[in-house]
Amino acid sequence: MELYLFEHESSYARLYNCSTYSVEEIPLAQRQHITLGVVFIVRFPLFQLLYIPCIVAIVKHLQYPSFKVMLYIGILDMLCLCVNGLATGIYAIEGAVFCSHPDQIYWLGVAGLFFWMAESSAEFVLALNRCVDTWYPNASRALFEGSRTWLWLLGVSSLIPLSFIIYLS
Repeated sequence: MELYLFEHESSYARLYNCSTYSVEEIPLAQRQHITLGVVFIVRFPLFQLLYIPCIVAIVKHLQYPSFKVMLYIGILDMLCLCVNGLATGIYAIEGAVFCSHPDQIYWLGVAGLFFWMAESSAEFVLALNRCVDTWYPNASRALFEGSRTWLWLLGVSSLIPLSFIIYLS
């Protein structure tokens, strides 16, 4: 991402250019994955609809720290489905490759990676919460009561940009 944002013309354009590759070299019929795309697109609203009662049930129990974390994970997962389900399905039907939509595909990849990292970090917080709550209930109350759970999620989420820098370096 550093190259894309700060060295776009010099490094990024040189490393990720499409000058030696023409999208038309591969026939559209070989690039398109219509069945797979339709499966992704059909499953996207189905999974989103299935998430709604889960989110509603979780919201009813937000007095418990674990449910706050699960709400955060659920919302992230619904956002991730927009990338992994809807956008992937559309591009599969279209027969898109990186060189046909370089900026859009790049940013969808960044979004997908971000949601995955945020979800994984939140799952760590959930596991920590459940273990501490099981073994040390008093410590759990001290660490996760009230708005402290949101602070944990904010803390691990703030590490994501740092992870991006390390990962992309």
